[in-house]
Amino acid sequence: MSVRMVVLWCPDWPVIAAMAAEGIPTHQPAAVLVGHRVIACSASARADGVRRGLRRREAQARCPELAVLNADQDRDAREFEPVVRAVEELAPGVEVVRPGLVSVAARGPSGYYGGDEAAAQKNWSSRSPSRLGWKRRRECPTGCSRGHSRGSPRAGRAGRPGGGFPCPAGHW
Repeated sequence: MSVRMVVLWCPDWPVIAAMAAEGIPTHQPAAVLVGHRVIACSASARADGVRRGLRRREAQARCPELAVLNADQDRDAREFEPVVRAVEELAPGVEVVRPGLVSVAARGPSGYYGGDEAAAQKNWSSRSPSRLGWKRRRECPTGCSRGHSRGSPRAGRAGRPGGGFPCPAGHW
């Protein structure tokens, strides 16, 4: 039997972590590349047409002011630690699936805070990681489902009909 989970998912964590580590302002377009291909990009870069899978030259042609950053899994994990600690303050048993994806069994927090959505809102909105660039709800949606294999896609659909439920704007 699968356990109901509250999931926090930031699909573009590599670029958020790289920007925080390099001191790049969150409003500047940025992308993380591996083998001359974009693997993650910021919301401002997406607004200029940069997408995952684009080659470096195409990304820079679409967004000349694009900050190009190298992938670094160790940095991503280091930058994610404060997020994990903040979630652990409110709910025990945090599971880090990978940097940018964390889940918590919903049963205890849901009962304590008054439901799955209230637990997710409390867990994510009571801390302010704006220093890490999490300002827009699409950058870090939350969701709740049975097991995190279904939770992260539900989190990705946050705010859409039938999807997960989003974080309040300005919080994670």
